[in-house]
Amino acid sequence: RVGREEIKQTKALYAEGKSGQVDMAVFGCPHCTVAELKTMASLLDGKKVGNNQRLWVGMPYQMYYLAQTMGYTDVIENAGGVISSACMAAIPDSPIPSDVKVIATNSFKSAHYIPRLTKGRVRVLIGDMDVCIDAVTGGEWKGDNP
Repeated sequence: RVGREEIKQTKALYAEGKSGQVDMAVFGCPHCTVAELKTMASLLDGKKVGNNQRLWVGMPYQMYYLAQTMGYTDVIENAGGVISSACMAAIPDSPIPSDVKVIATNSFKSAHYIPRLTKGRVRVLIGDMDVCIDAVTGGEWKGDNP
């Protein structure tokens, strides 16, 4: 059984940073569900990704078309999000831009792979989706990393 204590311990194991400016938020590793995309669209509605910040969202084509029908992709893309059919954190020869130094994510898988794929040049912050989105639409990490 996984409880709050196990999640806290895992955050401590993988989180490589605790505060500061966030350059990018990454979601969808594993791919986002419709429920996650609905939440994301709700959190992004009326907001914009900050200057020099990025939001990447991974989902399969089938999910994209479903989310598009429901209006979620328009909200995400209008806010400045980039949608891909790939799980960004698991692509060899990382496509993460060289100016990105800090990534916020809600994914332990991303937190594990991103520092390795970027040869340690990127720090990872783990938090709930709302905290990660706030960091790229408001500028600063306000999460609860250990």
